[in-house]
Amino acid sequence: MDRTEEKRQEYKELQRRVKRKVSKAKQKAYDELYIRLDTREGEKDLYRLARQRDQDGKDVQQVRLIKDRDGRVLTSEESVQRRWKEYFEELMNEENEREKRVEGVNSVEQKVDKIRKDEVRKALKRMKSGKAVGPDDIPVEVWKCLGEAAVEFLTSLFNRVLESERMPEEWRRSVLVPIFKNKGDVQSCSNYSGITLMSHTMKLWERVVEARLRKVVEICEQQYGFMPRKSTTDAIFALRILMEKYRDGQRELHCVFVDLEKAYDRVPREELWYCMRKIGVAEKYVRVVQDMYERSRTVVRCAVGQTEEFKVEVGLHQGSALSPFLFAIVMDQLSEEVRQESPWTMMFADDIVICSESREQVEENLEMWRLALERRGMKVSRSKTEYMCVNEREGSGKVRLQGEEVKKVQEFKYLGSTVQSNGECGKEVKKRVQAGWNGWRKVSGVLCDRKISVRIKGKVYRTVVRPAMLYGLETVSLRKRQESELESQVESEKKEENLHQLYQKVRKMQEELDGRLSKTTDELKAVRERIKEKKQQRAKNSVVISTMVKRSKKQRPEEKEEEEEVKDGLPEYDEGRSEQAQGAATQFPVIIKENDVAYIPWSFLDLMGLIGRLPSIFEGAQKWITRFEEQTMGQVLALGDIKAILSQSLGKAKMIEIFQNVNLKKVAEEQIYDPRSFGPHRNSIWHSLRDLYPTWADPGRVEKIKMEEDESVAEFVLKLQKAWREEMGGAWDETAASQTLFRMMVKKALPMDVQDQLDTVVGTMAWPTFEANIIHYVELHRQKEREAKKAADSLVMQLHKAQLSELACNKQDIMEKKKEEKSIAKQAAVLVAQPVAPPVAQPALPMPQPAAMTQAMPIVPPQQMHPVYYASPPLTMYPPVQQYLPQNRGWGQGQGRGRGGGTFQQPMRGRAPMSLGKRGCWIGWYSQKREPLFAEETEEYLKAKSDLESHPLPDAQYVFFVDASFMLS
Repeated sequence: MDRTEEKRQEYKELQRRVKRKVSKAKQKAYDELYIRLDTREGEKDLYRLARQRDQDGKDVQQVRLIKDRDGRVLTSEESVQRRWKEYFEELMNEENEREKRVEGVNSVEQKVDKIRKDEVRKALKRMKSGKAVGPDDIPVEVWKCLGEAAVEFLTSLFNRVLESERMPEEWRRSVLVPIFKNKGDVQSCSNYSGITLMSHTMKLWERVVEARLRKVVEICEQQYGFMPRKSTTDAIFALRILMEKYRDGQRELHCVFVDLEKAYDRVPREELWYCMRKIGVAEKYVRVVQDMYERSRTVVRCAVGQTEEFKVEVGLHQGSALSPFLFAIVMDQLSEEVRQESPWTMMFADDIVICSESREQVEENLEMWRLALERRGMKVSRSKTEYMCVNEREGSGKVRLQGEEVKKVQEFKYLGSTVQSNGECGKEVKKRVQAGWNGWRKVSGVLCDRKISVRIKGKVYRTVVRPAMLYGLETVSLRKRQESELESQVESEKKEENLHQLYQKVRKMQEELDGRLSKTTDELKAVRERIKEKKQQRAKNSVVISTMVKRSKKQRPEEKEEEEEVKDGLPEYDEGRSEQAQGAATQFPVIIKENDVAYIPWSFLDLMGLIGRLPSIFEGAQKWITRFEEQTMGQVLALGDIKAILSQSLGKAKMIEIFQNVNLKKVAEEQIYDPRSFGPHRNSIWHSLRDLYPTWADPGRVEKIKMEEDESVAEFVLKLQKAWREEMGGAWDETAASQTLFRMMVKKALPMDVQDQLDTVVGTMAWPTFEANIIHYVELHRQKEREAKKAADSLVMQLHKAQLSELACNKQDIMEKKKEEKSIAKQAAVLVAQPVAPPVAQPALPMPQPAAMTQAMPIVPPQQMHPVYYASPPLTMYPPVQQYLPQNRGWGQGQGRGRGGGTFQQPMRGRAPMSLGKRGCWIGWYSQKREPLFAEETEEYLKAKSDLESHPLPDAQYVFFVDASFMLS
């Protein structure tokens, strides 16, 4: 008995130890999980975890039992696999009845350019990471990690595919995954739609072909699906506006919502080839797309394994990058004639809305659409097509389709947004509230977990709950009652799940971050000053080096020794500088002057001055090229010039890439003093530059957004980014051009004095530093406004006090004025009573003579003499000096070759101007040969000299007059 009790106690002790170890291991695993979830790489696992915690979710991937055609449940794995294969093989190889085309269409035979590296690079950038791989098990992350090596390999591969019109056989295989539609019987195959997992490399090839097709194909404006800068919101907004107009005019609007059966799966491929040829696609691209669909095979991946492979001979690939645009081409061509008869029609892929003012007209248009589509193999669904009459006054009757009555509804869910026949939006608001609750419940396990950081919770809320609530609400005209419903929904969410505390924590973190950023402004200023000093030092070094290069050919030995001493005195170049800065400091372009065989190198300041007068190339190459041609008009450029300018503007690597695109790789890598003419290569280099930096149009929606008076900068930037994404159809930081354009849009939305501060950095500064500058200058702007308001209030109080004191003294002033008037009246009466004496003749005064006018200065032809003045620091113009400055050529108005007023901050080409004195100076004009034009002391010269002596300038300010050939051109 004691032995048994001892063993029991030993067993309990061992059990406690095991539980403690299991608990510690479990806690360690959870800690590691939460640490991983708090990283950017683990955020995807966070959403997966949220879906697993959703109690109402159905894990349909684990449904192992499927019903056959007769409704019997299949239990064995072989029968389940056979049923999945049977269903999808029938779906993807069955074609609707259609008329065979009698007429033909001419093919467009034209030369097709080879695939360029920039095209592959853009397609690779558009590919999203973390997606399921195809049969080849090669994810796109492999190509992204390989960088330029992958770009070169893929470019070569795609050019071989384009030339041979045959892609690798491995790309023809795919895996089809059934996705439950969240409605109907979970064991019925008809309630699943298939998504095709294809090779990521083939998707890259499809994106390259799609980008080229979009350049030559124009889709009608009535198509909102898969078009750039268009979304579901635009289609919903257009429909709501049309309904509101007819509601305001108290007229009926008849709408038919058309749905197509298995639209993607039943597209006849012969119709696709016909539509591509008809719309003007080159025959080369038609054959390339045909090759993508030839001999395509797939397998179904279900819960019990993969089925046998079968062919796919009908329809478009689900999950393909090219299929949406191909479907848009088919719909555009099949409905070309119908759209002319039915102009009020909107399409979003296969969702069609036909609108008309009368029931008869909408019924006739519906029949025309049916004939146009079903003749070519597309079938209109009778059960899902519905009819709605907006602002119905009386019984409007019924709409029929081939004798069958179309279902009439009072509300319809169009692209996820509910529209009502009475034009109201109450039901849509309620559905948005319900959608917010559903999204909240799906992620409530994450939001209520105390161990998950506040940052992650806030991101989950912004990406799951908030978009579900706000989808399509920008198209809705809300009443006060509906606004209160939305506000109460938000408040109830905050109260029930403690969102208010979450919001306060996030807000506090944002304020702390803003405080840290504001503290770094002084450090940023110091950094800018150091950068400015380094730039000035580099400029001085470049001027000296430029002068040395010019004189190197005709220097005497003793002069060369002096030059070496000067070089030894210069600071050495920093090895840590960027490649672009080092290249700019050492490359001196060569200009081939007209009628002159000599090569004259530019100095570094000349190069920087030219680049400074050009617009930012990231806004679009066309504007940059136009301005560059204007600045260099009349000069014959060499390849060395273009190489140096592109190296300084874009970097040496980008310059080499541009030259490689036009088969000038050896030229790009040779010496910088390249005297060969730029003329024969002008068009090809400009064409490559336009392709790399296309012109962007300012997005109107973003430009209309202005910052509110007390709005947080972070919230304002998020609002701009959302508006950019909705209008431009992509992220603001997708390309370098989009980043620069977005920064310009942000600058335009800020107050004017903040814009002035950001003018010089909008195209060059990185986004985090640029945002810190915005926060700093906005805070300064608001502080100045507060001070101005305070000063205005103080002034108003002073005026008010002055008015009160004036009113107090008003009575006394009136009495004194009355006494004064009485005294004047008495004196006037005495004068009137006295006799008037005869007038005495006065001697005539001499007439005043007009002042002598200053003689005009002699006019010297601009080709011979073009004087400017130099001031350090910038000089304020004094009238005695300004009257001797010629005002032709726009001096003083900022239209000449210099900045406004003609002031320059640096001496040109390192040649110091001549001066005679510190508090004043003599005026002298010099010709191009540096000889005084006034050889003798003329009257004008002496007058200018005396005026300057009588009006000395402030200390440490100089005025110089130098020849135009020495200044920055």
